[in-house]
Amino acid sequence: MAPSASQRRTVALTLATLLCLHGVFFLNHIVSWPLPVWLQQLDAGLGSQRAVLMILEGLAAAVVFVDLIARFDELDRRVRPAHVLLVALGVIGVLAQLFVFFLDSALSLA
Repeated sequence: MAPSASQRRTVALTLATLLCLHGVFFLNHIVSWPLPVWLQQLDAGLGSQRAVLMILEGLAAAVVFVDLIARFDELDRRVRPAHVLLVALGVIGVLAQLFVFFLDSALSLA
C-alpha cells in the first residue's frame, strides 16, 4: 500500500526540519567567522534543551531512514540520488551531533 500524499509531505517536512537543525548546530560549532546574532540566539535556545532535542532528532532520522528503505522503489529515478544523499546527511548529522555533544559534556566534567 503506497503512502498518501499527506504522509509523504510529513516525511519530507521531517527531513527538512532535521537538516535545518543540523545546519544551525554545525554552523554554530564549526564555523570560525562571526555568525548573525539571531543564529547564535537560536542555537543557545536549542542548546538549553539539547538532550531532548537530540532524542527527537534520532527518532526523526530513524523515521526518514525507514521511509527511504520502504519507499525506495517508489521514488522517482531523478530524485532518488538526492533523496538518499539527504537522508544519509540526516543520519550522519545525528551521529556527529551525538559525538560532539557527549564529547563536550565529558570534557566539561574533567
